[in-house]
Amino acid sequence: MKIIEKYSDGNFVDNADVRKQRHLASVYNISATVIKFVQSKLQPGKTVILFSGSWRFDFDATYLEANVFKDTTMTLHKNTYFVEPNNTKLFDKVMHDINAENILILHSGFFCNYQHIHTIVEQLKSYQRFCPKQIMLSIPQERVNFNRLKYSANDIAQQYQAQLVDNCFIIPA
Repeated sequence: MKIIEKYSDGNFVDNADVRKQRHLASVYNISATVIKFVQSKLQPGKTVILFSGSWRFDFDATYLEANVFKDTTMTLHKNTYFVEPNNTKLFDKVMHDINAENILILHSGFFCNYQHIHTIVEQLKSYQRFCPKQIMLSIPQERVNFNRLKYSANDIAQQYQAQLVDNCFIIPA
């Protein structure tokens, strides 16, 4: 009997396949309608898309993905860069160097962890330190924690100045 303590100990999976599966699981399906809506709201200038799966989009943007996914076998957008999200000094340096007018977070598992919408909005405000013209987050309704018996999705959207597109909140900061 052999105890497998890490992926490299076993030869039953390819590490790149594991990274690909984790990368695919880190994002949620997004409709073409949501993508078109977001594109229609972009301000002129540079755009950065954070941790949203660069293989899914055709924005003229810089894409930042988590460093853990850099060896994935997926075909990522050519302007994809890898950063460690928890290394705030490096992340801040990269964001300041990009100097984007638009910061987009589109159906990202890093930001859609079934939190209350107030918490999500407060997290978005932290990106204002990079001085973009706009910050937008799209999130499936089912990934937002709110009292569905007391409030409708329209009530929540109105309270937080969000837009409802398909089954998603588009939240500005």
